[in-house]
Amino acid sequence: MKPNLFIITLAAVVLTACSSYSPAAEFSGIADELEQNSQTYTADDWAGIISQYESIIESMQGCEYSDEELQEIGRQQGRCLAYITKGYAILAAKKGAGYLNQLKGLVEGFEQELGDGEEIVNSVEGLLEGILGGND
Repeated sequence: MKPNLFIITLAAVVLTACSSYSPAAEFSGIADELEQNSQTYTADDWAGIISQYESIIESMQGCEYSDEELQEIGRQQGRCLAYITKGYAILAAKKGAGYLNQLKGLVEGFEQELGDGEEIVNSVEGLLEGILGGND
């Protein structure tokens, strides 16, 4: 009986932790901070932001979120990643030609994988139509 009590207690702790934790709010806080202050960030500041971002991702493991929560989490993640990418570009420009070449490669990699974004939008729309169309 005691192992079952342990499992029930552990499950209750996990459920409570997941239900009270808001990754969207955490990502939003980072994005708001970056919006206000990222222009003056050093490489160490960016390393700290990336560490915070990764920590939020890790804390989401094992939690379940509604579709609306996932959409907002994704939106806030996108905001963070936009600022992180922009910050990397600024640091690269400050560091010189070697970093600028690396930045060019980064942009080329994005374009190679994502194109102008139209293909991704079309893919997502197709997936949504398939999922939503199956619920009629």
